Amino acid sequence: MSIGKRLSSGVAAAAMLVASCLPSHAQDEGGLLATATVGLGVLHDEDGTRARNELGFTLSSSTRRASLSFSLSGALEYPDADDDLTLEDPTLALAYKLTGANASLAFDAAYRQVEISTLVFDEELDPTAPITDTGYRTTADLGAELTFGIEAPFGGTVGLGLREVAYHETDSPALFDYDTRNADLALRFAVDPRIELSLTGSYEDIESEGAGRDRTTTAAGLGAEFQINKSLTASLNLRHTEIETSAGGGPVTRQSGPEWDATLVRTLPDGALTFDLASTVTSLGRRHEANISRTREFPTARLAWSVGLSQASDGEVDGLFSLSWTRDGKRGSFQALAERDVRASTFGDEALVDRLSIGYRRNLTELSGLTTSLTYRRTDYLDPAADTVEQMEFGLGFTRSLTERADLTARFSHARSRSGTQDAVSENTIYLGVQRNFSWRP
Repeated sequence: MSIGKRLSSGVAAAAMLVASCLPSHAQDEGGLLATATVGLGVLHDEDGTRARNELGFTLSSSTRRASLSFSLSGALEYPDADDDLTLEDPTLALAYKLTGANASLAFDAAYRQVEISTLVFDEELDPTAPITDTGYRTTADLGAELTFGIEAPFGGTVGLGLREVAYHETDSPALFDYDTRNADLALRFAVDPRIELSLTGSYEDIESEGAGRDRTTTAAGLGAEFQINKSLTASLNLRHTEIETSAGGGPVTRQSGPEWDATLVRTLPDGALTFDLASTVTSLGRRHEANISRTREFPTARLAWSVGLSQASDGEVDGLFSLSWTRDGKRGSFQALAERDVRASTFGDEALVDRLSIGYRRNLTELSGLTTSLTYRRTDYLDPAADTVEQMEFGLGFTRSLTERADLTARFSHARSRSGTQDAVSENTIYLGVQRNFSWRP
């Protein structure tokens, strides 16, 4: 059995183990705090109408030396297409950190299952074919990080990580399960209060099943950060990177060479101004990027923008930009983001991504509130053979407090996706239910 295959069954066991090993002083000083959410309602979508029982649980503890957070969530639905009880959207996350006088040790584990066609921005780009397909993607992660010399002139960080990605209930020929193993090392040397040097190294190995692709990336480098004056900081990093790729046991393709990035940051009374230049090695050759960005803080809002250029190995130049605005008021909040960026998938596939995201929350009365969101993403893969993918989701939610711990919840969502010249696929979902919250100290 491979390391990756042990993750799915091992995450829950690891969570129980770490929780049971929590130092007694953490429970005595800070105490464990548990919260639970139970929701019972009716869900309607293209698959019909069914009962949905939403469940959530969190456990946390924090002291001067140790912190623990554990959460799980999911929903029970009945009946499904086979007239069975099913568990939907299961998610589990665990984080534990122990801090000493000059070092810290952190451990985290996570498990998540999402529909393949779900629009999820915090994940890396998915392959093109399954965007309008059906099925599920499960991701299991384990990670550990040791940091030493926190207050010393010499220190560093060592990190290890494992990931398993698997696809279920889909016949897409473009999807392959894969495992990822990675290790990172970073050492820092404080020459004086204004100069800090660093040495870095990283290794990542991706192994796919069947005819899927394998990818190995190794890198080693050095860097320096300079505090020029109270408001101006500069940094320069040099690396040598090698990327090896293959598919289905076929020939290995190698890309290697030097990489560098330089950053200049000027701190301003209301934010910061940043200049970035970078040259990186990719699976297709080399990419150069230049960006200028600005953040500005207001009493109740935050503005951030950036503009830049990105040049691929074939000489193609793309314009980049990002604009975000966040505002908090007495009765609600508003967030908006528009951006164009070049992203790379786990296997190095590059794409030009356009994204728009708008969210609004409004307290209608002391007992009721309204939320709405709109997200759109267009993914133009740089591979001419790959299809352009468009995804859009709209959501509307209403909550009203029935008692101190119980709320009435109503939600509506509309999702639409299209890959290439295929017909667009749409789905509407309506949910109505009652949610109750609990909290206690075990």
